[in-house]
Amino acid sequence: MFATSAFLCWQSGFLICLPWASALAYLCLVLLPQQLPRVWLAPAVLLLLGLVMCFWCFQDMRAVPNWRNNESLFGYSLTVAPDAGLVRQHHGLDLQFREHDLEGARKEFETALCLNQASFDPLPAVTNGSYIGLGQISDLEGRHDEALAYFQKAARALPYDSFAYDILGTVYFPRGDYAKAAEYFARAVQVNPQDLSGRFYLGTCWMKLGKYREAAEQFHAAREIDPTYAQAYTAEAQALDAAGDAAGAAQVRKLMPASE
Repeated sequence: MFATSAFLCWQSGFLICLPWASALAYLCLVLLPQQLPRVWLAPAVLLLLGLVMCFWCFQDMRAVPNWRNNESLFGYSLTVAPDAGLVRQHHGLDLQFREHDLEGARKEFETALCLNQASFDPLPAVTNGSYIGLGQISDLEGRHDEALAYFQKAARALPYDSFAYDILGTVYFPRGDYAKAAEYFARAVQVNPQDLSGRFYLGTCWMKLGKYREAAEQFHAAREIDPTYAQAYTAEAQALDAAGDAAGAAQVRKLMPASE
């Protein structure tokens, strides 16, 4: 979270400083080489550069307090770059999870979508994250079909990110539609083989559907990702037992990490 906040602060400062940095680069690389041969200009040039350096040192000193915590960073980013979709999306997350202000979060996600779409280079991650936020809010408020539509839009916006597929899988899993849930979890682990929860959920879906060998493969993959994940060992052994492989199940149980 702090790294994300730092990036927002850096991006916000970059948006403001870019014109000044470009002007300073033009001064140093174009104008000064042309004018420095005129010796009488040297003192004035040196004074000007000194003043510019002092000004930016002062600006840096003023910016330091904005880095003291995430709340300060978010507030600063929102102040200096209110028209950045990424900033508004993260403000929506702040309202959603820290303030529990669902209506305010909804407005921020909708604003983030509009700003991002209107930007010169729309960021798929902003579209994805905003749709996920809107879907979670709709789901909490009982509008499950609307939530499902938002999650599907999120997956289309960023098809190589597993999170939206995992969410779609968890929508269908409690409904008992294990085949549909497995379809989404399979997509999640396809795009992210290190998706631990996706692996375990997919294995559970295969167990529910009677595909015990496939289930054992997913539980095995889950414990390879996290060798301390005791539940994955237990689930793999159960899947192997169900598949008629008692010897394999016994071997997995021997490998199970000792409980603390």
